[in-house]
Amino acid sequence: MNLYLGIDFGTSGARAIVLDQAQQVQAEIQKSLTSPSVAEPSQWKTVLLELLAEIPLGLRQQLRAIALNGTSGTVLLCNSQGEPLGASLLYNDARGAAVLGQIQAMAPANHPVLSAMSSLAKLLWWQGQGAVEVSLSSMELLTSAGLPPVYFLHQADWLGFLCHGQLGISDYHNALKLGYDVENLFYPPLADPRDCQYGSDFYPPAASRVGPWNGDWLSHPSHGSTLSVPPGLSGLCRNH
Repeated sequence: MNLYLGIDFGTSGARAIVLDQAQQVQAEIQKSLTSPSVAEPSQWKTVLLELLAEIPLGLRQQLRAIALNGTSGTVLLCNSQGEPLGASLLYNDARGAAVLGQIQAMAPANHPVLSAMSSLAKLLWWQGQGAVEVSLSSMELLTSAGLPPVYFLHQADWLGFLCHGQLGISDYHNALKLGYDVENLFYPPLADPRDCQYGSDFYPPAASRVGPWNGDWLSHPSHGSTLSVPPGLSGLCRNH
Protein backbone atom coordinates (compact mmCIF):
# COMPACT_ATOMS: atom_id res chain seq x y z
CA MET A 1 0.00 0.00 0.00
CA ASN A 2 1.26 3.46 -0.90
CA LEU A 3 0.98 6.07 1.85
CA TYR A 4 1.50 9.83 1.84
CA LEU A 5 2.57 12.08 4.70
CA GLY A 6 1.58 15.70 5.20
CA ILE A 7 3.24 17.82 7.90
CA ASP A 8 1.85 21.20 8.92
CA PHE A 9 3.82 23.68 11.08
CA GLY A 10 1.65 26.39 12.60
CA THR A 11 2.30 29.17 15.08
CA SER A 12 1.77 27.09 18.21
CA GLY A 13 2.29 23.53 17.10
CA ALA A 14 2.78 21.01 14.33
CA ARG A 15 0.89 17.97 13.17
CA ALA A 16 1.44 15.06 10.83
CA ILE A 17 -1.16 13.04 8.97
CA VAL A 18 -0.68 9.87 6.95
CA LEU A 19 -3.17 9.17 4.16
CA ASP A 20 -3.63 6.19 1.89
CA GLN A 21 -4.55 6.33 -1.79
CA ALA A 22 -8.23 6.51 -0.89
CA GLN A 23 -7.49 9.57 1.28
CA GLN A 24 -8.29 7.63 4.43
CA VAL A 25 -6.39 8.68 7.56
CA GLN A 26 -3.95 6.00 8.73
CA ALA A 27 -2.22 8.03 11.46
CA GLU A 28 -2.38 11.54 12.94
CA ILE A 29 0.08 13.07 15.42
CA GLN A 30 0.28 16.52 17.02
CA LYS A 31 3.08 18.32 18.86
CA SER A 32 3.23 21.70 20.58
CA LEU A 33 5.76 24.47 19.95
CA THR A 34 6.72 26.15 23.21
CA SER A 35 7.27 29.87 23.73
CA PRO A 36 9.58 31.75 23.73
CA SER A 37 11.59 29.32 21.61
CA VAL A 38 8.91 29.11 18.90
CA ALA A 39 11.20 31.24 16.71
CA GLU A 40 14.14 28.87 17.13
CA PRO A 41 14.68 26.57 14.13
CA SER A 42 16.25 24.01 16.47
CA GLN A 43 12.82 23.50 18.04
CA TRP A 44 11.23 23.06 14.60
CA LYS A 45 13.75 20.32 13.84
CA THR A 46 13.16 18.61 17.17
CA VAL A 47 9.39 18.63 16.65
CA LEU A 48 9.77 17.40 13.05
CA LEU A 49 11.85 14.44 14.20
CA GLU A 50 9.40 13.68 17.01
CA LEU A 51 6.50 13.66 14.56
CA LEU A 52 8.33 11.32 12.21
CA ALA A 53 9.45 9.02 15.00
CA GLU A 54 5.90 8.53 16.29
CA ILE A 55 4.60 7.28 12.95
CA PRO A 56 4.39 3.49 13.31
CA LEU A 57 7.26 1.76 11.56
CA GLY A 58 4.94 -0.29 9.37
CA LEU A 59 3.39 2.89 8.00
CA ARG A 60 6.73 4.66 7.56
CA GLN A 61 7.94 1.84 5.38
CA GLN A 62 5.03 2.40 2.99
CA LEU A 63 5.42 6.16 2.60
CA ARG A 64 5.94 7.33 -0.97
CA ALA A 65 5.82 11.14 -0.62
CA ILE A 66 6.03 13.85 2.01
CA ALA A 67 4.57 17.36 1.76
CA LEU A 68 5.53 20.09 4.24
CA ASN A 69 3.59 23.21 5.15
CA GLY A 70 5.04 26.11 7.15
CA THR A 71 3.79 29.42 8.46
CA SER A 72 3.72 31.97 5.65
CA GLY A 73 6.12 34.85 6.30
CA THR A 74 8.29 33.09 8.91
CA VAL A 75 11.87 33.30 7.61
CA LEU A 76 15.47 32.60 8.63
CA LEU A 77 19.06 32.89 7.43
CA CYS A 78 21.30 29.83 7.01
CA ASN A 79 24.87 29.14 6.02
CA SER A 80 25.83 26.87 3.13
CA GLN A 81 25.43 23.79 5.34
CA GLY A 82 21.86 24.74 6.18
CA GLU A 83 22.75 25.73 9.75
CA PRO A 84 20.57 28.61 11.00
CA LEU A 85 22.44 31.84 11.73
CA GLY A 86 20.24 32.78 14.66
CA ALA A 87 16.54 32.86 15.45
CA SER A 88 13.93 33.25 12.75
CA LEU A 89 11.72 36.26 12.15
CA LEU A 90 8.16 35.10 12.71
CA TYR A 91 5.27 35.76 10.35
CA ASN A 92 3.96 38.65 12.49
CA ASP A 93 7.33 40.35 13.05
CA ALA A 94 6.84 43.92 11.84
CA ARG A 95 10.39 45.26 12.09
CA GLY A 96 10.30 45.43 8.29
CA ALA A 97 8.33 48.67 8.77
CA ALA A 98 11.74 50.35 8.80
CA VAL A 99 12.20 49.55 5.10
CA LEU A 100 8.59 49.82 3.97
CA GLY A 101 9.20 53.22 2.38
CA GLN A 102 11.95 51.65 0.27
CA ILE A 103 9.56 48.95 -0.91
CA GLN A 104 6.76 51.42 -1.61
CA ALA A 105 9.12 53.35 -3.89
CA MET A 106 9.70 50.21 -5.97
CA ALA A 107 6.53 48.12 -5.89
CA PRO A 108 3.22 48.86 -7.65
CA ALA A 109 0.06 49.42 -5.64
CA ASN A 110 -1.48 46.38 -3.94
CA HIS A 111 1.64 44.28 -4.44
CA PRO A 112 1.98 41.42 -1.88
CA VAL A 113 5.34 42.77 -0.70
CA LEU A 114 3.76 46.04 0.52
CA SER A 115 3.61 44.93 4.13
CA ALA A 116 6.01 45.33 7.02
CA MET A 117 5.59 41.58 7.57
CA SER A 118 6.29 40.47 3.99
CA SER A 119 9.29 38.26 3.30
CA LEU A 120 10.88 40.99 1.20
CA ALA A 121 10.56 43.52 4.04
CA LYS A 122 12.28 41.09 6.41
CA LEU A 123 15.04 40.41 3.89
CA LEU A 124 15.70 44.12 3.30
CA TRP A 125 15.64 44.75 7.05
CA TRP A 126 18.25 42.03 7.53
CA GLN A 127 20.36 43.63 4.81
CA GLY A 128 20.29 46.91 6.66
CA GLN A 129 21.52 45.24 9.85
CA GLY A 130 24.65 43.76 8.34
CA ALA A 131 25.70 40.93 10.67
CA VAL A 132 24.20 42.49 13.78
CA GLU A 133 21.19 40.18 13.96
CA VAL A 134 23.11 37.12 12.83
CA SER A 135 24.87 34.81 15.29
CA LEU A 136 28.11 36.28 16.61
CA SER A 137 29.99 33.09 15.81
CA SER A 138 29.41 33.76 12.10
CA MET A 139 30.02 37.50 12.13
CA GLU A 140 33.62 37.39 10.91
CA LEU A 141 32.63 35.22 7.97
CA LEU A 142 29.77 37.50 6.96
CA THR A 143 31.73 40.74 7.21
CA SER A 144 35.06 39.69 5.72
CA ALA A 145 36.12 39.77 2.09
CA GLY A 146 34.95 36.86 -0.01
CA LEU A 147 31.56 36.48 1.64
CA PRO A 148 30.33 32.91 2.00
CA PRO A 149 26.84 32.21 0.70
CA VAL A 150 23.97 32.97 3.03
CA TYR A 151 20.56 31.49 2.32
CA PHE A 152 17.31 33.31 3.05
CA LEU A 153 14.68 30.62 3.60
CA HIS A 154 11.06 30.42 4.57
CA GLN A 155 10.12 28.00 7.32
CA ALA A 156 8.82 25.40 4.87
CA ASP A 157 11.95 25.83 2.71
CA TRP A 158 14.20 24.93 5.64
CA LEU A 159 12.03 22.05 6.83
CA GLY A 160 12.07 20.74 3.28
CA PHE A 161 15.86 21.03 3.22
CA LEU A 162 16.01 18.77 6.28
CA CYS A 163 14.18 16.16 4.20
CA HIS A 164 15.71 16.45 0.73
CA GLY A 165 19.06 18.09 1.50
CA GLN A 166 18.88 20.88 -1.10
CA LEU A 167 19.24 24.53 -0.12
CA GLY A 168 17.79 27.48 -2.02
CA ILE A 169 14.58 25.70 -3.03
CA SER A 170 11.26 27.47 -2.49
CA ASP A 171 7.72 27.30 -3.84
CA TYR A 172 5.42 29.80 -5.55
CA HIS A 173 3.34 30.52 -2.45
CA ASN A 174 6.27 31.52 -0.27
CA ALA A 175 8.18 33.28 -3.04
CA LEU A 176 5.14 35.46 -3.75
CA LYS A 177 5.82 37.35 -0.50
CA LEU A 178 9.39 37.83 -1.64
CA GLY A 179 8.17 39.52 -4.82
CA TYR A 180 8.21 36.63 -7.26
CA ASP A 181 6.02 37.15 -10.33
CA VAL A 182 4.03 33.90 -10.46
CA GLU A 183 2.45 34.76 -13.81
CA ASN A 184 5.67 35.49 -15.71
CA LEU A 185 7.90 33.27 -13.55
CA PHE A 186 10.71 35.66 -12.67
CA TYR A 187 11.88 38.04 -9.95
CA PRO A 188 11.34 41.66 -11.00
CA PRO A 189 14.16 44.09 -10.12
CA LEU A 190 12.30 45.31 -7.02
CA ALA A 191 12.53 41.90 -5.43
CA ASP A 192 15.54 40.11 -6.90
CA PRO A 193 17.14 38.49 -3.82
CA ARG A 194 20.36 37.91 -5.74
CA ASP A 195 21.10 41.61 -5.26
CA CYS A 196 21.48 41.11 -1.50
CA GLN A 197 24.70 42.34 0.03
CA TYR A 198 25.08 38.93 1.69
CA GLY A 199 25.64 37.40 -1.73
CA SER A 200 22.70 35.06 -1.13
CA ASP A 201 22.21 32.10 -3.42
CA PHE A 202 18.59 31.80 -4.50
CA TYR A 203 16.82 29.62 -7.00
CA PRO A 204 13.41 30.12 -8.62
CA PRO A 205 10.66 28.30 -6.76
CA ALA A 206 10.17 24.69 -7.70
CA ALA A 207 6.75 23.59 -8.88
CA SER A 208 7.02 19.83 -8.54
CA ARG A 209 9.07 17.08 -6.90
CA VAL A 210 12.40 18.38 -5.54
CA GLY A 211 14.11 15.10 -4.90
CA PRO A 212 14.21 11.86 -2.95
CA TRP A 213 14.28 11.66 0.82
CA ASN A 214 17.71 12.41 2.23
CA GLY A 215 17.15 11.59 5.91
CA ASP A 216 17.90 8.50 7.95
CA TRP A 217 14.76 7.99 10.05
CA LEU A 218 13.21 5.40 7.73
CA SER A 219 14.65 2.02 8.62
CA HIS A 220 13.78 0.46 5.29
CA PRO A 221 16.19 -0.30 2.43
CA SER A 222 13.92 1.05 -0.31
CA HIS A 223 13.19 4.49 1.12
CA GLY A 224 15.85 6.44 -0.82
CA SER A 225 14.58 6.73 -4.38
CA THR A 226 10.94 5.86 -3.78
CA LEU A 227 10.10 8.50 -1.18
CA SER A 228 9.76 11.87 -2.89
CA VAL A 229 9.72 15.34 -1.34
CA PRO A 230 7.94 18.21 -3.13
CA PRO A 231 8.58 21.90 -2.36
CA GLY A 232 7.22 23.27 0.89
CA LEU A 233 4.06 25.32 1.16
CA SER A 234 3.07 28.46 3.00
CA GLY A 235 0.14 28.59 5.39
CA LEU A 236 -3.40 28.72 4.04
CA CYS A 237 -2.31 27.52 0.60
CA ARG A 238 -2.78 24.29 -1.30
CA ASN A 239 -0.40 22.59 -3.65
CA HIS A 240 -0.91 22.86 -7.41
